[in-house]
Amino acid sequence: MTKLLLAVWLHIYAAPPVIDVVYPRPAPGDTIPRLDKVDSNFVFGSVQPSDAHVFANGYPLPVWTNGAFFAFLPIDWKSQRYRFIAVHKGDTAQTTVNFTTRLEALAAPAPNIIFPTTVEITGPNMRNDPRGTYYLFPLHGTRAEATGFTKGYWKIPLAPGRTGWMEYRGATEVKSADDRQPMVISKIDVDTAGGWIEVRLPIFDKPLFRITDERQPDCIHLEIFNVISKIDRINYRSQTDFVREIYWEQRDDRTLFLDIRLAGPLWGYDVLWREREFRLAVKPPRLIKRHLQNLKIVVDAGHGGEQDGAIGPRRYKEKDVNLQAALALKRKLENLDAGVVLTRSEDISISLTRRAEIADSAQADLFISLHHNALPDGVNPDADVRGCSVHYYRPQSRDLAEAIQTEMVEGLRLPDEGVYYHDLAVARLTTMPAVLIEAAYIILPEQEMRIAEANWHDDLAECIVKGLKKFLKDRNK
Repeated sequence: MTKLLLAVWLHIYAAPPVIDVVYPRPAPGDTIPRLDKVDSNFVFGSVQPSDAHVFANGYPLPVWTNGAFFAFLPIDWKSQRYRFIAVHKGDTAQTTVNFTTRLEALAAPAPNIIFPTTVEITGPNMRNDPRGTYYLFPLHGTRAEATGFTKGYWKIPLAPGRTGWMEYRGATEVKSADDRQPMVISKIDVDTAGGWIEVRLPIFDKPLFRITDERQPDCIHLEIFNVISKIDRINYRSQTDFVREIYWEQRDDRTLFLDIRLAGPLWGYDVLWREREFRLAVKPPRLIKRHLQNLKIVVDAGHGGEQDGAIGPRRYKEKDVNLQAALALKRKLENLDAGVVLTRSEDISISLTRRAEIADSAQADLFISLHHNALPDGVNPDADVRGCSVHYYRPQSRDLAEAIQTEMVEGLRLPDEGVYYHDLAVARLTTMPAVLIEAAYIILPEQEMRIAEANWHDDLAECIVKGLKKFLKDRNK
């Protein structure tokens, strides 16, 4: 009788397994997921009960103790479908995820224009090739000569053998006549302004330019295009000793090169256009008497609002994890008498440009952006080290990146993925040492489980604080 009652109870109350597929997932506005045209890709999600067996298109998937599953599988482009089956003690469940290819962006048609012509640049980035990377960053409203149009990009000569490419939407033809003859710079003034040192070049219009900076020796290289030097005077006013010396060279008949040598490590720089002057504003090193005390640090919680960021197999959202980590870091920094500005303290959307503007408006000393990582389609997670990493753009930020990475590797018990030079907007647009931290891969089950631990945010914040202290100690030497 007891066995009969148990069988009846199991029949009535035992539930089939439940499958939750997180990826592939549709992007906002799509009805089904769109994948890159790759041979293999990852699938992940979770199943309950956690001891169920899961299959995708016939392949068995590893299942973690919390029910998360993750696998890198061949893509069946013939059916364009994943069929998931879960089996638990004789009960089964299944679900199907259909997918298609990503839409390729169509290049803008060539405008009906006679070249060469003059265009006004409103876009923020110019590439070194239509398929290339960001190369220079023009001031809004800069005028330049365009000599052609290819694959949705304006072709803009910079110097002999060098060309810039501006996306179609980033420039507009100027109808009025405009003579693009080289401009002349006859002098340089070096002066102070609000804690910055400005290198000022009087010139009648905004030029195209490219800036690079380096360490050992500490210097800034400035190339200005379509310019002729007539410089016979450089005026170094009082309290500008950090700009030790400026050397100029006419690299070709339209390119002026300035080698701006500094007396120590650069803290940051900005480019301004004021009173018909091109100004390179240089921030001298911050004098730090006590570690972190009275420093102003901007803490940026990545994503937010409609931008979830990455989502883990158990549906932990990156935007939420980033914010919790930012709040934990804020508490630790304020306990050390540092001033902290959050780019967001709630679940709201903020543009990348606005995040940098918040840091600049606050006159911050340091910028820390917090993220948790994912992978693009087609990348095998087992093909390389996947763990914590720190990303920087300007050379003066590399020491900060390395210091934080060292502490994270030691404190978080995750693989050391390394430090990256990476052209990321928040690291490039900010005018102080800035880094973007990828603390862990939220899409990998074992790392999502670590992120879900109660002490994760405090542990991460403590590692960052230790890294900041190390960076500041080294800079003070």
